Amino acid sequence: MTLVLIPVLAGAQVDAIVWEQGGGSAPAITANPEPGTYAVGVMVRLATTTVGTQIYYTKDGTDLVVVDGVITNGNLYTDKITIESTTTIKAIAVKDGKTSDVAAFEYVIGPPGPGDDALNQLASELVRVYSNMDVNDRKAMEDARARINAVPEQDWTQLLAPILNNLTDQAKNALGPDPCAKLRYFILDGLDIYYSPNTNVNQVAQQLKIFRSTYTPMITRVFKGGFTVEDIWSFILAVQDALPGQFTDQDLEDLLDKGFAIIEDRLQEWLNGAIYETLNKPEYQVFKNKLVEVGLNTNILMQTKNDLFNAAEPDLSAEQAVVKGYVRSRVELVGETTLLAGNTETYQLNAMRVNLASLLKWHSSDTAVADFTQGSTLKAKTAGTTIITAYWDTPDGLEKAWLKKFTVTVEPREETAAIRGKVRKQDGAPLKNVSVQLRQNEELRLETKTDYNGAFEFFAVTPGEYNLIIFAPGFLKVMFDIQIEPGKDINKEIELIFTISSDLDSNGRVDDTDLELFMSYYWQTKEGMPYDSVIDLFQDEKIDLKDLVTAGKSFGYSIQPLKAKHFSLPSRSRKFLADFNANGRWILLN
Repeated sequence: MTLVLIPVLAGAQVDAIVWEQGGGSAPAITANPEPGTYAVGVMVRLATTTVGTQIYYTKDGTDLVVVDGVITNGNLYTDKITIESTTTIKAIAVKDGKTSDVAAFEYVIGPPGPGDDALNQLASELVRVYSNMDVNDRKAMEDARARINAVPEQDWTQLLAPILNNLTDQAKNALGPDPCAKLRYFILDGLDIYYSPNTNVNQVAQQLKIFRSTYTPMITRVFKGGFTVEDIWSFILAVQDALPGQFTDQDLEDLLDKGFAIIEDRLQEWLNGAIYETLNKPEYQVFKNKLVEVGLNTNILMQTKNDLFNAAEPDLSAEQAVVKGYVRSRVELVGETTLLAGNTETYQLNAMRVNLASLLKWHSSDTAVADFTQGSTLKAKTAGTTIITAYWDTPDGLEKAWLKKFTVTVEPREETAAIRGKVRKQDGAPLKNVSVQLRQNEELRLETKTDYNGAFEFFAVTPGEYNLIIFAPGFLKVMFDIQIEPGKDINKEIELIFTISSDLDSNGRVDDTDLELFMSYYWQTKEGMPYDSVIDLFQDEKIDLKDLVTAGKSFGYSIQPLKAKHFSLPSRSRKFLADFNANGRWILLN
């Protein structure tokens, strides 16, 4: 057994691989991007031009060990390496049992780069769209990612020909010795994020940060400053904002009639229109000028975009998935999603200038919890959760042509009771517009007034102890202590008797003493003394002329006629109260 410690060649990369067995040589292992300092993180690709060569690596600085021509540690390189902290990648090439010298690539992760406003907004928008994709949409995205990564390296020369054939020599030199590889890695890393429908906004934001950190040096070299990755983010967001404007009235009519089926026919038209509209805005003139400086223009970019999409998704299924997710993400749900058992809710879906609710079918995943009674009106039945789907009425609508999905939670309704009653006068006649209050611990819970028949009702009163208070001007206030038990309704027949002319001093008759007692309360407020809420007929926390007038009207219902007598009211009122004919009916005099 031969154990070989592979020496590490100092420097960023190796000019040649010296095979340990056979003595041959091969082109160097290259790393893209170049070793150096990057903010946040960097995505590194390793390569060699020798066909059939395998690359092994470590990314913690560990030396690679070979035993009888076999690497005993390290990882087989299959895809880009993501670095998020300072490290040294050590790599070795292996072919036909022969090994090369080790190449070392040091990457220093420095402080964060520029502000993340546009980046975070893009991450949020991507997640918003991805969260509105179904299983079929996600598969279309993953298939497109696999196809674009499987495009043979030699085919990329043709895919990128519109750009490579027009780039200035200075721009090509800025890309390095292999401009096609640089552009290919840039596009693949961008599409890798785009075609991976991740719904974790923090993870997407981190991917975008690493992408920015990886390619900022390249973009700076190519455009000589004045253009950044943030400008790309802003452009993508602007294209997204321009997309709804590409929908004509006919598009909307067809979308409402046929659902997502129209996307396949008009997708390219919508996307291209949004891109051209954005590029023609004044704020993107700098971007267009920068393209011209390096030999490009919008038509070249559009051609390359179309060629890439055709390679990744010949049927445009992934782009259709993105547009579907975008449309769904713009649908606004109006209506409560937490309901009490027994309640109903009618939902609206507002999107693209119209309410779509009445044009769609509605489905509840658990009809025992809640089910639709008519159109978009949902009836909550029992406690639990159900997934609501609004979809176009097509054969596969529920699965693929849904427009909105959301969860409804039904909470159990606490078993309650009702309080019902009727209020009448002493002669049995019903009293309307009588104030009825339900208080608990002196706090007002419910309030109503009696109807034309003197009836009142409180629904869904939760169990507990309450005070039921009934009062009307000119009548004695009535208060009951009520115990509400689950499911046990309470019915009360309540009789109101006139106040003031009643026996205030409880001596069995209404006489001068009762009137004098009332007069002692006149013009007092709740804060003053004396004060009695029973005397405050209008319940406005003061005893004033309104209460006196009301009292005078009720004196005719006294137990016995009062003697003719004058009572002088306080000077501020300058009025007198008298019963001249001793018939028990009192009047106010100036």
